[in-house]
Amino acid sequence: MVLSACARSVDVSYGWRIHCNVIKVGLQSNYFCQGALIELYSKCNKVSDARRVFDGAVDLDTVSWTSMISGYVQAGLPEAALEVFEKMKKLGHIPDQVAFVTVINACVHLGRLDDA
Repeated sequence: MVLSACARSVDVSYGWRIHCNVIKVGLQSNYFCQGALIELYSKCNKVSDARRVFDGAVDLDTVSWTSMISGYVQAGLPEAALEVFEKMKKLGHIPDQVAFVTVINACVHLGRLDDA
């Protein structure tokens, strides 16, 4: 809950401290914590930190995938967003409405209106 609050308030410095505590108590493999960390770092424009958590995640849910996609779009990296989306689909995860809207935004940023 605290990580989500940090993401909503774009408070990455407090989020880093919470992340340290997550590691200290051994919750870094908890998919709720992983998703919240990906969302936090993505919303705070720390896409490399989000990707590090994303790549180390054990089991990603749709929110985590969408947060990573959105983080890349917000960082001006729509190609990377589409790569994550393709990997999401390839691994059998079903995108939700938010994921589709985010991917449409990535396509528009790339001028790929037909794909959008």
